[in-house]
Amino acid sequence: MPRRTTNLSPDAMAAAIVESCIDATIGTDLDGHILYWNAAAAEIFGEAQETAIGKHVSFIVPDGRRDESLEALKQAANGKHTELTELTWPTPSGEGFAGSLCFCPVTEGDQIVGAAVIIRDDARSTRRREDLEQLVSERTAQLEAQRRAAINLVRDAEGSRQQAIEAAEALRQSEIQLRQAQKMEAVGRLAGGVAHDFNNLLTAIFSFSHFVLETLSEADPAHADMLEVINAAERGKGLTGQLLAFSRKSTIVPRSIELDQKVEETRRMLTRILGEDIELTTRLNAGGSTILVDPGALEHVIVNLAVNAGDAMPSGGRLVIETEVCQVSEDQATPSSPITPGEYAKTSIIDNGTGMDEETAQHIFEPFFTTKETGRGTGLGLSSAYGIITQAGGHILVESKKGEGSTFQVLLPTIDGPAAATETAPVVSAPMGGKEMILLVEDDDQVRRLCERAVKRFGYAVVAVSGPEEALRFCATEQRPVDLLLTDVVMPRMSGKELALRLAESRPEMKVLFMSGYTPDAIVHHGVIEEGVMLIHKPFTPNKLAPMIREVLSGDGHNVGALIRAAGPVLLVDDDAEFLLAAKMLLQDDYQVLLAANGESALAIIKKSPPAAVICDFRLPGMDGQELYEAVLKIDPELGERFVFITGLTGEDLLGFVRAANRRIIHKPLQREELHDAVKMVLGRRSVP
Repeated sequence: MPRRTTNLSPDAMAAAIVESCIDATIGTDLDGHILYWNAAAAEIFGEAQETAIGKHVSFIVPDGRRDESLEALKQAANGKHTELTELTWPTPSGEGFAGSLCFCPVTEGDQIVGAAVIIRDDARSTRRREDLEQLVSERTAQLEAQRRAAINLVRDAEGSRQQAIEAAEALRQSEIQLRQAQKMEAVGRLAGGVAHDFNNLLTAIFSFSHFVLETLSEADPAHADMLEVINAAERGKGLTGQLLAFSRKSTIVPRSIELDQKVEETRRMLTRILGEDIELTTRLNAGGSTILVDPGALEHVIVNLAVNAGDAMPSGGRLVIETEVCQVSEDQATPSSPITPGEYAKTSIIDNGTGMDEETAQHIFEPFFTTKETGRGTGLGLSSAYGIITQAGGHILVESKKGEGSTFQVLLPTIDGPAAATETAPVVSAPMGGKEMILLVEDDDQVRRLCERAVKRFGYAVVAVSGPEEALRFCATEQRPVDLLLTDVVMPRMSGKELALRLAESRPEMKVLFMSGYTPDAIVHHGVIEEGVMLIHKPFTPNKLAPMIREVLSGDGHNVGALIRAAGPVLLVDDDAEFLLAAKMLLQDDYQVLLAANGESALAIIKKSPPAAVICDFRLPGMDGQELYEAVLKIDPELGERFVFITGLTGEDLLGFVRAANRRIIHKPLQREELHDAVKMVLGRRSVP
């Protein structure tokens, strides 16, 4: 029975207690006429309260004992208690029951106003007592079982104390790893945001400095000053590049390479960089294993670690670079280890320098953390190495003791297949102008003004707007053709890619060139630029922007329509076959469409080859839409950001669904425009408002 707090008055509580009593409880006036008849009396005597009220109480007294009961009633009127025992009452069933009868005075103030007559069924009381005894016995047995279980648990714990200590230590290490990962992720996001804003400033500094430089002769003293400004901006560009590497927002060009070959190439460079007092030894044992990584980025990591090792040996020492293939098993991938099981090509950089303590080792991958004296280093070398290796799907570990040197291990997953052929650097032509029409979209006022000025200098017609909404309005109201959309990627409310996708329907042949201070996942996945996307990185100069514009305008592809065609398949999930076919017809002209009739089938498709976006009914048989979404988040969090729900719910059901889904929702029946807008939105940006 549910429990609740009561607000009953004392009188009401007293009445409730009497009504709940298992004994027949009867209230009479001083003459013996019944005024109150509780539920137990009605059950025992088979007389409803309505018919019992008003009768004389003697009608319930067994024959032969009524004179005694009348005397007891008189005694109650005089304030005395009287109990009659060994009575037997007939019942409607004819069985009868034995019990006792008690008469008690009822007072109000100092006046006796009536009598309480209580009939106790001895058998009923006995059953009640037996039930209580049984309950006590069962509870005692439960407590005894719990006591024995507790004793056994203590004995087991005493016998496995070492295991408990090891489990606690593993948990502690796991918590440390989690806190460190969360801290590095938060700092990485901050670093990426700072780099993005700083690259906008550097773009303005570079471009306006070049504008001024072009008006000065080399003999002008200001000419040298402007070159110093540009050199300072170049150093700033290097810093932002390291910040982006740490935050895993830098753009990479991964290729399959042989680890041993790359380390040998880097060794030849290191012999010129390290001092003569550093003995450099390489042990190449990776046996031709190939890895997928940006060669320049890996070189940066090895050089950085080697130079740091040299700095840790100020009086000279020994530096060993060693490669090998290692296997990480499920058993080795403990909660305290951050490494995913699999085969890795490992590069170890080992020195016998000063080493570091545990506290220092916990912070070395954080941006701007350095143990070097002021003026030496930026504190970004190891943090950028951490970002590069993590972005490539690998791990970087450190072991060190104060006074005993350090060992850094770089682990990168091996891949099947031979190394790619060495690429020849393309020949870059001089900046070229044109007469085409360019729509410039940039929310940073300074960058927008300098880009507009630079584009006009090369002969192009340009319309500059401060955001995607203005660009959409311009394209909707202006009939003149736009040859190129030059747009920033990261802008409030709508990304540059989403803008391009929205314009694809009305202007599919318009070319597009993206600009960005860092490379968000809207156009870059794991640092690799999507097929069909042209991107110019901030900071840039007018002389770098011009040939990029010309290349996009003169080349094949790179138009907004190609973005849709290159986006990948859209997975539709619904148990209604007619709905699936109708939705497919609305999308198939612009997208490859995959179909699934339930959540289990959809999950199998996603595991085999993740689609570009998922549009899923919320209510499905078996695994419903919310469960599928949660499963997708565990497999591919990025795909979870491109997950759209469809529903036909209305009213309160819809409100509950919105709270549960917390995602973009399309309402049935589907409208073509709404469906296309939803797909373009999730393909154009990761975050769904």
